[in-house]
Amino acid sequence: MLSARQLDALIRAWLVSGVVLWIAIIVLAVVMVIGVVPAHAGESETWVTGWCCSRHWPAGEHRERNFGAGLDYTLANRDAVIAGNYRNSHDRTSSYIAYGLRTWSADAVGLAFEGRVLFGTVSGYGSNERARQMLRPLILPSFTVRGRRVGAVVMGVPGLLLGLGLEVRLP
Repeated sequence: MLSARQLDALIRAWLVSGVVLWIAIIVLAVVMVIGVVPAHAGESETWVTGWCCSRHWPAGEHRERNFGAGLDYTLANRDAVIAGNYRNSHDRTSSYIAYGLRTWSADAVGLAFEGRVLFGTVSGYGSNERARQMLRPLILPSFTVRGRRVGAVVMGVPGLLLGLGLEVRLP
């Protein structure tokens, strides 16, 4: 049974995470609706990402079932705006928003391979409630493999942390 103090802390953390997610959704909506994206060859795409797990080194010190959901709005120039929520490795809710700068890409056997560097912010980390509510800088490499409708994304730093998500393209 949760104490009143624990329940209050849980509600506050949920509200902060929800606020960050709603800000991210509004930013994505503005980008998609008013077209602040410069015109480039290609077309923009929206992907839904389901986060499932991570791998940490050294093993055994962190939660590695990190379920969550996010949106990836891939721009016509193949950069991306991403946002979402997940249960982090410390068993707390984290929200994130980032810009993914495409660093390389290749197409082979009907699949698109892309590397990005993500620049953004994330919540949910810290040693106390106030610290967990703060937005922290986020800079991570990511790698995606996508077909026409489904894909996978891996992000993190090999030898320290890797996270895996599965993606579905919205029509």
